[in-house]
Amino acid sequence: MRSDVLAGLARTPKRLPSKYLYDARGSQLFERICELPEYYLTRAELALMEMHVAQMAAALGPQVLLVEYGSGSAVKTGLLLERLADTVAYVPVEISRSALTASVERLSGRFPHIEMLPVCADFTQPIRLPEPVRPQRRSVIYFPGSTLGNFAPDAAVRLLTHMRREMGPHGAALIGV
Repeated sequence: MRSDVLAGLARTPKRLPSKYLYDARGSQLFERICELPEYYLTRAELALMEMHVAQMAAALGPQVLLVEYGSGSAVKTGLLLERLADTVAYVPVEISRSALTASVERLSGRFPHIEMLPVCADFTQPIRLPEPVRPQRRSVIYFPGSTLGNFAPDAAVRLLTHMRREMGPHGAALIGV
């Protein structure tokens, strides 16, 4: 954290990585912000998901390992999991342990047939993904929302590159912008 703060304060304009906002309290505040009438982004993305989720699920195919970076409350994830055929496992990667625990508890109740493999980690760093019990046909990056827009272009390219490596040779990506 120290090196991130020093580097951010040396920049013009000054900047700190948004990952430091997502402790338990920060995650709660962000969820409340998403519910405000002024914050249209979440509602717009949910509406788009509802309109196109069947096509998204069909394009991804059956037996996927769904890996969601920065899963937060995973509200949109439920829509996708409802439509995916024979999902092997869901791997939410979230920096906030409290948000991760709450979303996995909620999704486990709705989808008891899907293996939940939560990872509490900073997704901007390379991570080792857990192996599901059942083999998957493909691994899929699920990165909804506008999170990618929080990164400078070169950092976004680095992030997507390491995510792609983690997905393996038959991986796919479903990314919101």
